[in-house]
Amino acid sequence: MLVGYAAADTKATEITSDQIEVPYGEKFDVDTVDVTDNRDSRDDIQVSADLASLNVEQLGDYKVTVTATDSFNNETTKEVTVKVVDQEGPKLTLGSNEGYVVEVPVNGSSDLSSYVKASDNVDGDVTPFIEADKTLDTSKLGTQTITLKATDVSGNETENN
Repeated sequence: MLVGYAAADTKATEITSDQIEVPYGEKFDVDTVDVTDNRDSRDDIQVSADLASLNVEQLGDYKVTVTATDSFNNETTKEVTVKVVDQEGPKLTLGSNEGYVVEVPVNGSSDLSSYVKASDNVDGDVTPFIEADKTLDTSKLGTQTITLKATDVSGNETENN
């Protein structure tokens, strides 16, 4: 008489992630949490997170409790740091003109913010922080090539000329 024996899995999964970055305004995805198990593949492990303390509309570090359960119902819980980060540079808007050409009246304002605006997904209007490689001279007719750079508080830059 043969008797079958199936060994039960009593070893819990391991959550190997200590820190995860989430771009500002984007949803936290439990699939970004790294977990391993002695028997189950990642696809077979159920991962959930308590997101009550997480605010993806505010930059910073948040403690999120993550739970992983394998197919034998072995469960492990770990507190993971979720960093909400700004990875997107400001956008430059060049008046109502197309492309990167702005028409400026002769002897008009030499203040570039009269013609170009910059906005950022986190910081909002960053027009006052636009930097130019040279000054706009409205006393001269013709084309002037000026390189503009807008930077947000997180150090993300956008450059156009």
